This record gives sequence, structure tokens and C-alpha cells, in this order.
Amino acid sequence: MGDNVTEVLAREDRNVVYNMPDEITCRIPLDMVDQTFYEVNYSFDEGELNHIQLDLFPGSQEGVERLKTDFSAYYSKTHESGNDSSTWIARSSRGKDVAVRMTNRSQIVGKPCLSISFLEEK
Repeated sequence: MGDNVTEVLAREDRNVVYNMPDEITCRIPLDMVDQTFYEVNYSFDEGELNHIQLDLFPGSQEGVERLKTDFSAYYSKTHESGNDSSTWIARSSRGKDVAVRMTNRSQIVGKPCLSISFLEEK
């Protein structure tokens, strides 16, 4: 959080599929055997990264559930819980609260999809 567009582009250069002044989208293959990949959308406010949307596309709904269990276990150990079992509060390197929210978006997207959003509070 807080990085500028140039810094994010330098890290993600080979994976960028969409690039606008206030938004960058990257697609990264994880395992080409079952076509698992993920997309990361970086959004900027006043030139600084303040929102990351991570969409994971495993090859099956079972993969979604496995990832959901793994991420939930990790975030529950390392971060304060939010309003429900799929929300946590983290701290950015700038000392601001970051809301972390995990959602199974398979029905909305029409294929197995787990979405994790990181939004830095203003």
C-alpha cells in the first residue's frame, strides 16, 4: 500500500494485461495443468496504491474451498478478525488499517473464483 504506479509496474511488468493511470490489472498463471491462474487489480488514489483485488481461479470448486480454508486459517492467525469469519483487519506499512475481505464469487463469475480484497482506510 502506498506505492505509486511506476513502482507497481516495475514489479509486475511481464504480467500486466491492462494499464490505466489509476488502475493496473495483471494475470499470472499458477498451474497450467488445470488452468489455475489469478488476476490482481491494483487501484490508486491520488497516485498511491490503496486497493488490491486478488481473484484466484482454481480449476474446480473444491479448489476454491481449499484456498478459502487455507487463507482463512492464515489470516485468522496473523490478523484481527473483522465483522465475520471472512473479514480481517491488517495494518499497512504506513500504519493505516487495511480491511481484508474474502468472498467466493464463483456464482457471480460463472466459474470457480475466490476473491480477496485489501482496502486501505483513508
